[in-house]
Amino acid sequence: MPQLEDLKTLRKKESSVPHLQVVSVTGLNQQMISLLTQYLQAIQLPRGFGGDLVFEFQLNQGRVRQLLLNEEASSLKEQTVIELIKRSLLA
Repeated sequence: MPQLEDLKTLRKKESSVPHLQVVSVTGLNQQMISLLTQYLQAIQLPRGFGGDLVFEFQLNQGRVRQLLLNEEASSLKEQTVIELIKRSLLA
């Protein structure tokens, strides 16, 4: 069954790719949450890191105007990953 083996290989590759997951959002409608989730999941992250990041940001006409990291509520401390996500949100 080559198709089954291909599917297993594909699933294994997908699970090893680092990705972002949006856990909670307040203050945005469902369409904006969906767009934010898609945008964040497209960020190419380095391997070997995991944890939670809690951001608070202000929007102005659909663009991020101010971005703050809540360091106390965040468990990920790797500055390289944090800066990559910040730059992506502010771009």
